[in-house]
Amino acid sequence: MNQATVTRFPGVQRRADCGIYQFGLRAPKDLLAHFPGGWATRVSLKTSDLREANAKARALHAEWDARFEALRKGKPRPIDMPVLRRRLFEHWERAIARLDETYSVGAD
Repeated sequence: MNQATVTRFPGVQRRADCGIYQFGLRAPKDLLAHFPGGWATRVSLKTSDLREANAKARALHAEWDARFEALRKGKPRPIDMPVLRRRLFEHWERAIARLDETYSVGAD
């Protein structure tokens, strides 16, 4: 195999519209009750470099393996508070923007 050829880590996909890689990991069958949509995670890897995407995906996969094991042992799912705060803020910003668009009064 040519050394320039890099194999994608399982779950890594390249978005055709922007060339950025993303990672998706399905929940194991025995834990589907915790993941109604079937996906444990689907996230952007925020890179167009496959080597970097693979490294990020490996780290995410290891993190999710630990989460799956914790769920199997009856431990609560760990919460990444900075990520939760960021997501809540993003949702809040979008909601405010929609309200502004809906109820703003134009200057006549």
